[in-house]
Amino acid sequence: MTTARQKRCTRCGQRYVFQSSGEGCGHPLNDPNWCPQCKGAVNEAVAKLPRLLEPRWVPVAEVPTLVERPTADDCRRWFDIHVERNGGMWTRRIWPGLISADGAIMNIWGVTAADGPYRDFPFLFQVSEWSDNREPAVVKVQVEVVKATGVPTGNLW
Repeated sequence: MTTARQKRCTRCGQRYVFQSSGEGCGHPLNDPNWCPQCKGAVNEAVAKLPRLLEPRWVPVAEVPTLVERPTADDCRRWFDIHVERNGGMWTRRIWPGLISADGAIMNIWGVTAADGPYRDFPFLFQVSEWSDNREPAVVKVQVEVVKATGVPTGNLW
């Protein structure tokens, strides 16, 4: 299904068609606020600027700025709370898993906090765990890293 609607550019005032879903919605000039001409000018100007920071997944044990370090059990509990709030629907992000030579599977999934100090923040916690519990589950969070040096800034992404 395609969703397109007429919008007015917030910079020049020209009317244009914005496509929010369907084929073409990911086009670089398709924007909910700017017409294609203004968005093109913005894209061209931004392309000249170097990217200073990038995200990197880091185990929560290595992030000194976290008030509390969530465990895999905390993440499972948050997932159960989200399922209950959503009427029994699963609402977690999953990544392709890994399969070992002996058939064990590493599941990689993410969840946002449902309670505790992070409940009001959009941080996604990623959990990596083996189906046969060969290693303890690892909980990670994205931090910002200085692209030129690879050094973390201490801020969450």
